[in-house]
Amino acid sequence: MDDHPGQEDHPDPDVRPDSATLGALLRWTASGGTYRVLHLDDRRALVGLETCLGGEQVDRLDSADPGFIEWLRSHPDPT
Repeated sequence: MDDHPGQEDHPDPDVRPDSATLGALLRWTASGGTYRVLHLDDRRALVGLETCLGGEQVDRLDSADPGFIEWLRSHPDPT
């Protein structure tokens, strides 16, 4: 099992996204949901998890993990 999902897509192998937060986002999108980056700066990321039909926000992910922030920068939201 991959302890660092998404790391293979990251340009710096030493920056590892928080596996719980990124894992939740990847599971959400794998099941058909979408996401929207609500806030992103060097210190914090806030991501809205949205339904696949109509984009209704049903949950949020909030993280200060530098690896997750960098992952989001290299993977623009699909909306």
